[in-house]
Amino acid sequence: MKLLSEQTVELDGMTFTVRPQTYEDFARAMDYAEKLDISNENIRNVSIGSYSLLLRITSWTGVELSDGSVAECTDQNKMALFGQHPDLLNDLARQLGIIKEADEKNLETSQTG
Repeated sequence: MKLLSEQTVELDGMTFTVRPQTYEDFARAMDYAEKLDISNENIRNVSIGSYSLLLRITSWTGVELSDGSVAECTDQNKMALFGQHPDLLNDLARQLGIIKEADEKNLETSQTG
């Protein structure tokens, strides 16, 4: 999913800032999947896509630890949050897809109209 610019998505009282994907994100995600030694191609591809999205999250607000303290947006905390709540990552990807479609329509309209 190629975003045209950094996007902010609000989900369940949390706000996530996500930057556009780079080749480096994809390469890091490929390396990560290789380290996990995932032999099933479908599972490996899903893992690459999910990890690539995690890498693109640059900040968040409203994410709290179990003790109520604010969770910093670190790789470790991203893995913990989305590992415990995989549907949240799916919802984030879905919202980014909606934003991407709207951006593409706006770009198409501005170029033709």
